[in-house]
Amino acid sequence: MIHHLVERATWDAAVASGTYPWSTRGLTLEQEGFVHCSTLAQVRGTSERFYADADDLLLLTIDETLLSSPVVVEQINGAPEAFPHIYGPLEIAAVVDVRPYRAGAHLSRLKDVCIDCVDAWAQAHWWAVTLGYAVRPYTDEDIAALAAEGIQRVEDDPSVGADPVDGTGPTFWFNRVPEAKSTKVRIHLDVFGDVDTLVRRGATVLEVTEHWTVMADPEGNEFCAFAFPD
Repeated sequence: MIHHLVERATWDAAVASGTYPWSTRGLTLEQEGFVHCSTLAQVRGTSERFYADADDLLLLTIDETLLSSPVVVEQINGAPEAFPHIYGPLEIAAVVDVRPYRAGAHLSRLKDVCIDCVDAWAQAHWWAVTLGYAVRPYTDEDIAALAAEGIQRVEDDPSVGADPVDGTGPTFWFNRVPEAKSTKVRIHLDVFGDVDTLVRRGATVLEVTEHWTVMADPEGNEFCAFAFPD
């Protein structure tokens, strides 16, 4: 798949007419000789360079196998890297996805952090204190929903959330799974914290390095503790 940025009004006109005559913003296919496209990794840079002032931008996803013209990946006209170019018309039928895109934005962003564990309630409370978070309070509707699933105590909730107290940062979800941790996790958290305090609260020191201390939470999940910055 390759991608192409276009202003909504331009794309709507192309769909209405059945043809897309443009190469890039302000240049037609006839003028340029090809349609400018990007890989997914290149979209953000393209939007920042050429569409930073665009208010209503769309990101087209193009299936190259549906094009009648060849796609050439090349570095030309002083471009910082090689880009895919369609040497012929961009057929409307080859566009398999159209979505709004804000210039300079990421295509995705962090929503939540989810941690598998044996005791979701205990882990949520331990990490909430460690991170300066608060375990999400339970509403009457939450409690009723748990009861409908046969869960009578919130302490037995298999999925417990913890939110940042100041409202900045992702929600952490602690999700109960049947199996205990068996191998080293490939993703870990880095925190600022006092090692002795963390140990008193149930963490374990695994390794001490020059700049950080590798630790494990009460269920054995690794994290790194750094001294608070001055």
